[in-house]
Amino acid sequence: MAKRILVYDEKGKVSVADIEGEDELSRLQSIVGGYIQGVSLTSRIMLICNEDGKATKDPNPKGLGWIPYDCIFGPFVITRYDSEGNTVDLKDSDIAKYSR
Repeated sequence: MAKRILVYDEKGKVSVADIEGEDELSRLQSIVGGYIQGVSLTSRIMLICNEDGKATKDPNPKGLGWIPYDCIFGPFVITRYDSEGNTVDLKDSDIAKYSR
């Protein structure tokens, strides 16, 4: 089953994408350009970025007022996860909140 995620490219453009299946990790790594690092934004929302982004990428130009404590480098993804840590479909309200 496809799961909607938000993808922020290296220029700050936001788009909705679908991920699914057994190659979910590979797809996320492909989007962020390397090994992934997750940062919990809320109890069910996670930002996924390149774990080496600060050393290898330029700062993402997207203004992230909802991340007050750090700067994100390179492309990143916003996902929703369940109580077991599995990626699940973003809600419409998540997309509205995190894509502005």
